[in-house]
Amino acid sequence: MQDLQVELIEESIGFTGRGLITGIVFFDFGAFQFPEREWNDAVVVIVDWWLIALINLVEGRTGEVELRFMEGSFWLSVRREVGDECQIQCIEGSRASVQFQCRTSAVKLLRSTLMIAARLQRICYDKGWRSVDVEALENHVGEARKLAGEH
Repeated sequence: MQDLQVELIEESIGFTGRGLITGIVFFDFGAFQFPEREWNDAVVVIVDWWLIALINLVEGRTGEVELRFMEGSFWLSVRREVGDECQIQCIEGSRASVQFQCRTSAVKLLRSTLMIAARLQRICYDKGWRSVDVEALENHVGEARKLAGEH
């Protein structure tokens, strides 16, 4: 199974005039990064989407989820296979072109996403950034911690 990490560049996190919290976030598969190493997006919103989707996948509410980016036409298709194993496809564009695929642990993917979400939560708290998006992320971090066996 492929080792993968969700990566967040903390120095890139900022609060836009439109009220979004943005920053560099991407999936790192070692030799392959998706969508790319310097991908900037609405990090609080998309990481919250990812947490919700992965909670549903790990709890068995669904057998397949999409981890979408807000900017551009990029997403990960994550399909549950046997046990904790899942098939990941990195997909780009309107033609749904598969850029990379591998197998990994659904729980490990949830934990990596949870680590990023908790870091985002701390950054927002430290900077005094409050919004509906930050509150939603906080709620889902708590739910994911219970599911991932973290307290």
